[in-house]
Amino acid sequence: LRIGIIGCGSIAHGAALCFILDPCVELTFCCDKDLVRAKNFAGRFQIKEFTTQFHEVINSPKVDAIYLAVPHYLHYEIVIDAIMAGKPTLCEKPITTTIEDALKIVDLSERNGIKVGVNYQYRYDLAVNQLAEAVKKEILGRIYYTRINVPWYRKPDYFSDWHKDKFQ
Repeated sequence: LRIGIIGCGSIAHGAALCFILDPCVELTFCCDKDLVRAKNFAGRFQIKEFTTQFHEVINSPKVDAIYLAVPHYLHYEIVIDAIMAGKPTLCEKPITTTIEDALKIVDLSERNGIKVGVNYQYRYDLAVNQLAEAVKKEILGRIYYTRINVPWYRKPDYFSDWHKDKFQ
């Protein structure tokens, strides 16, 4: 499977590390609006082609599927273009910034037989939020001990741009 990566920021590094663990996967193309970042990413993961234009990745005959890791307000246009190009896409969450756009993607994906997946985390998961609320209200009794494994750390400045607002 030849994968094109669109967005070469920190989350894409983690995904690329997972992709290269599978001998059946090849990273063939990457894209970032910052050419230096795209070039460095390509060098780190031995990707032969890089660009600043996402359409080049989507339309490349050397790419079978897309991994999308750009700010979420850009997801809709890129996922639609990938579907129209016949490229299955794994998109970082959320799929779009509106339910209407998400439903359009689902409809277009189904009509064209092109799979679209979302790399989901539990920040907005109903069950997780209900559990947090139950702990706050001591519905489960007093919690004396928990263990949480978080494999990364975000500096405060991470939340100073588009990361801070899920609707931006």
